[in-house]
Amino acid sequence: MAEANTRWDSKRVGHLLYRVYRGYLHTARSVALITGTALGIGVLSVIIVVPLWFFATKFTLIYSITVAVGLIGSWLAVMAYRLIKRPEKRRDMITVIIRVTRGFLSAVMLYMIALFYARGIFIAAIPLTVVFIIAMSIIIYGKKAVS
Repeated sequence: MAEANTRWDSKRVGHLLYRVYRGYLHTARSVALITGTALGIGVLSVIIVVPLWFFATKFTLIYSITVAVGLIGSWLAVMAYRLIKRPEKRRDMITVIIRVTRGFLSAVMLYMIALFYARGIFIAAIPLTVVFIIAMSIIIYGKKAVS
């Protein structure tokens, strides 16, 4: 008669063991999720980084140009998205796009000039330098009327 009301009733012990089991199961799932995520990130990183590393070490000029074009392309995509989402700021953003594009093209020209000079291709470097200086003076100072 006293056995049915004891502290260690079989239902209570079963429920307690079930809760312990659920706790361990939750912990095991969390550890598996964290481990799987870490492994997935590691594998994805290797898949992305190894070809980039190979490309950067074997074809440095092409890699540099590809990265620069990718960066400016992604920046232009973000700016285009903002132009679509905020039409009231269109004029300001177009001005920024034009300025950054000019700066990027100037950097590409400087890179080409430096490459030509470094490789000893003076017949291409000297005229390109003159054209670059004239173009930059027009861009920076604009076409002002002479009075």
